[in-house]
Amino acid sequence: MSKKIIAVMGATGQVGRVIVEDLLKRGHVIRAIGRNERKMRNLLAKGCEVYLYEFDDVEGLTEAFRDCHSVFCMIPPVKMTPPVKMTPSIKAESEEVFQNRVGIAIYDALTRTRVPRVVTLSSMGAALREGTGPITGLHKQEERLNDLRTITDLIHLRAGYFMENFAMAAPSILYNDLIAMPINANVPIEMVATRDIGWKIADLLERTDPFHHQVFDFVGPRAISYEEATAILAQILDKPDLRYVENTFEEERDFLLKAGFEQESIASLLEMFQAINLGKLHPTQKLTVEHRGTTTVEEFAQMFVHRMFSTAARR
Repeated sequence: MSKKIIAVMGATGQVGRVIVEDLLKRGHVIRAIGRNERKMRNLLAKGCEVYLYEFDDVEGLTEAFRDCHSVFCMIPPVKMTPPVKMTPSIKAESEEVFQNRVGIAIYDALTRTRVPRVVTLSSMGAALREGTGPITGLHKQEERLNDLRTITDLIHLRAGYFMENFAMAAPSILYNDLIAMPINANVPIEMVATRDIGWKIADLLERTDPFHHQVFDFVGPRAISYEEATAILAQILDKPDLRYVENTFEEERDFLLKAGFEQESIASLLEMFQAINLGKLHPTQKLTVEHRGTTTVEEFAQMFVHRMFSTAARR
């Protein structure tokens, strides 16, 4: 295929990094957009054009998007770490306000540049207007971009639950033989590895065949419960005592409060967990082989073990 100019937001993130590396191997010109200067220098060394901008910087995004064959757009996901402590006189920006601000900046930059092909990172549950916590903001962004008629080909990739979310439990797994979440132990969840998401998006960005405006559900090889996933991790980690404990919502709220989360962020996260328990975060399309990544939970667990112990060794 001919060389194309492709812009990638969140180029140093879990999904964006995979997209960038894959498209570089294919010989395309990659405009990497990100906020971490150190990581962006690494992408510069690999041959990317680097755009060090915040995601709400309309002028910066416009510069990066201009003359592109395609663009990957995303609103950063919920930060699963406590916010920076602020003085009592300063109120932290709400998640809804942040999502809208970034979403509108992306919309404005795309309006100015008239990029013909756009792929967005969305989520299972984005078909719903409410009741899904932070995913509600992705629903709004889908609708916002659907109204932008300057885009010829627009696809919202609604990804399943990231397997990488297990990384949040790494300390508890290592030291307490425990994974605790307010998610029903036996509810099947469409989990997917971020590397599979990145590879799929890279394909969609490179292609030239029309897909117009549509949604594309993307998940892993099969749905799996937290109970079963924990058992797989226990076997691969050789930690037979590793167990999954289903927290109550009150216990999870107390835990997040002690960790420093704002009440509004806690309410949003708990709403998302409840949506998972109620089965709201499900595919809306018939899933074919094209809709499924190839990384199994077993394969992910092997990678997770390697990363976890590599990180521990560097400390």
